[in-house]
Amino acid sequence: NVTIIGFTLGISIGAGLLIREAKTGKLSARDIFLTMAFLGLCHSVIEDTLLILLMGADLTAILWARLAFAVIVTAALARLGRLIPVAP
Repeated sequence: NVTIIGFTLGISIGAGLLIREAKTGKLSARDIFLTMAFLGLCHSVIEDTLLILLMGADLTAILWARLAFAVIVTAALARLGRLIPVAP
């Protein structure tokens, strides 16, 4: 839920919900890191897309390229995170 809200409505709302969930202990540190990485790369899809459309860009190219880039980088971070040992 946190990722979807941050993805569509913006990083400030998503981050606020993420902080609340982190304080309750429902999310692991890895989940928090990956969620923030994804939201940092692909946040506020509705507002940003509308702004870029006003400049004359193609809607589908913007949405798919942005989503694909965010998913690929987040997946790479998840794989790299498994290789790095966690400090006790």
